Amino acid sequence: MQSPWLIGLGAISAALALGLAPMMTLFIGRIAYRSLPEEYASTFLRAAFPVYYAILTTLSVIGGAALAVPRPIEAGILAAVGLTSAFAWLWLMPIAHRLDDLRQQGQQVRKELLQTQGRMTFIVVVQIIALIVTIVRLTTVH
Repeated sequence: MQSPWLIGLGAISAALALGLAPMMTLFIGRIAYRSLPEEYASTFLRAAFPVYYAILTTLSVIGGAALAVPRPIEAGILAAVGLTSAFAWLWLMPIAHRLDDLRQQGQQVRKELLQTQGRMTFIVVVQIIALIVTIVRLTTVH
């Protein structure tokens, strides 16, 4: 039996995560670098992105847990979003920060930094697609 309130909680969590991902990655970062000197924008984003990843991971876990019994496929998709978010947060982001620090100190790590940032961007794009698929499935598949 499908519990409407669990499905609703899962859908709301997925929708909030879907709104958060492009807002942070597409708008906040661009606004910071357009509005602030590079040093301040970098400092701001280094503080903001861990919070973003923590919220995205939490929303995905809550949504996945709510959907585990009534909608296991969607729960699995949200679990994958949560895992990839935690991976980017706890593994890739510190690497990117270290490489950026080395770049600012004059070391030649641009290629490695761009590769790490590219991986993080790829993860965000896949997460957005996964969240869209989840919401579409929750609103159309019975």
